[in-house]
Amino acid sequence: MIKKIAEAKKRLEILKDSKINLYKVLAISKLLELSKDNKNEQISILDYAIMSNIEKNDKDLFKIKKTLLAFDNLDEQQVLMLLNPGDFKNSPWRVLSLEILGDFYISKGQKIKAKDIYDQAIKISDIPEIFKKDIEKKIKDIK
Repeated sequence: MIKKIAEAKKRLEILKDSKINLYKVLAISKLLELSKDNKNEQISILDYAIMSNIEKNDKDLFKIKKTLLAFDNLDEQQVLMLLNPGDFKNSPWRVLSLEILGDFYISKGQKIKAKDIYDQAIKISDIPEIFKKDIEKKIKDIK
């Protein structure tokens, strides 16, 4: 089994450098799955994905995945590098990135910053209802 995983990883390493975006993203995603027991390896794969030449929306998703994976070990500057609201301005992942950023501030006890970020998210005109309700609850719970 381990030999098969090692062989799969070798083949995926080749695919992740493909000129075709879909192949790259699928290979990176599969590498993440095969590395699920090794957080450091997953972070390394995500770093590669974020620095690679893939479409912005895919890169944004990998930034979110890295933030969630390393959430407890990141400082504010690192989180802002990954989830800079300006970088996500036209991203389909904008609301999610803002919610995670707000959650980060809550986890650090920075309620005012969290509320500001949640307020930005709630003002997005096409926010999905499920996110809106969740964020409204988070705003209400800030005391």
